[in-house]
Amino acid sequence: QLFLFADQFEELFTARVAEQHRAPFIALVDAIAASRCVRLVLTLRADYYEHCTRFERLAERLRAGSFPLAVPGARSLAAMIERPARAAGLEPDPKLVDTILEETGTEPGALALMEFTLERLYDARAGHRLTLESYRTLQGVGGAIEVQGERAIRDAEGRVDEVALSRVFHALADVDEAGSAVRKRARLDELVPAERSLVERLVKARLLVTDRDAAGVPYVKVAHEAVLRHWPRFSDWLKDNRYFILWRRRLRVWLEGGSLLRDTPLAEAKGWFAERSEELEDNEREFIGKSLAAARRRKGVLWGSTALVIVLLSVLSIWQYWELETERERRRPILHEEDWILIPPRTVEQPWIFQMGSADDDKEASLRERPRHPVRISKAFKLGRYEVTFEEYDRFTYATGRPPQRRGLWRGPE
Repeated sequence: QLFLFADQFEELFTARVAEQHRAPFIALVDAIAASRCVRLVLTLRADYYEHCTRFERLAERLRAGSFPLAVPGARSLAAMIERPARAAGLEPDPKLVDTILEETGTEPGALALMEFTLERLYDARAGHRLTLESYRTLQGVGGAIEVQGERAIRDAEGRVDEVALSRVFHALADVDEAGSAVRKRARLDELVPAERSLVERLVKARLLVTDRDAAGVPYVKVAHEAVLRHWPRFSDWLKDNRYFILWRRRLRVWLEGGSLLRDTPLAEAKGWFAERSEELEDNEREFIGKSLAAARRRKGVLWGSTALVIVLLSVLSIWQYWELETERERRRPILHEEDWILIPPRTVEQPWIFQMGSADDDKEASLRERPRHPVRISKAFKLGRYEVTFEEYDRFTYATGRPPQRRGLWRGPE
């Protein structure tokens, strides 16, 4: 039987693999697992298990043939160091294993870090012994990666090309949705000479590895994820660039969607563009430029609309002011105190105050004015001294809600 061992199966569910490629690959895995001629073993991180349950056949395979691995204890970790060493004819120093286990700990990535350290210890072995002295020379577990990295990035004069190194880091590392660092591939033919020189030295130091994809295109990637966390220069760069990397990922989503940036996304893009435009690709700079130009046009239209609204509001305010003044004028009394005459009530001396109606000999009087009769005044009131004008009557009708008097162009005397 052919034995196939596929490590890090969770890579299938990362952002580096397009969704349309996952189902065909899983179908291939299922077909291999069903063969009697092949034995297939996959390793999968526990936090990616739920991704597998989205595919029915893969979920069935996991239910039928899963073997969960717990975090290894101190005894298991010690066996991982001692037994392979002795099988290879090597003898570790008595305190070496305990020192490595103490400094490695049980944090995520500890096994990969221990693996890299043992590999370097094997290269620095003294005959058939893995010595504590060699381990100290490598500055422990974390120092092994740091020492190798710092040596690799320096040229013959001991200088570091910071610009080229930053671009290499950017090509080799990404940040997931949780903000954690993850590895990614970089095509060698897309690197400039200064970057390729750095990559070659890092490959020689075993911090990077090269390979070819299915199309035969050579690429490079970080050898172990522990390098991202335990090389201070790399981890500091990721910390400083985490938000920029996450923002560029969102920018690519906007770019692929075709909609121009607006509001908060545009303000964020404007800030990054001013600060790090040289690190953006041409299509990203062009997209941001178009978004800014569209925003300026919208601003111009907004200012024009605002000016028009202000003019209309001003006209409306003037008209309302005129209406209020007209209303105030209508409510202002026309007659003053001296324009009224007090008509007193009847008294014993004056039981009748006035005779209402026209005299019998008044031929112009109407029937409503006859017969002439006395009016008994029981309560005092005021009577206007002069005849009521059209303006006064108009105000009276407005105040009492009566219909206005109908008349033609000639209003008559006021």
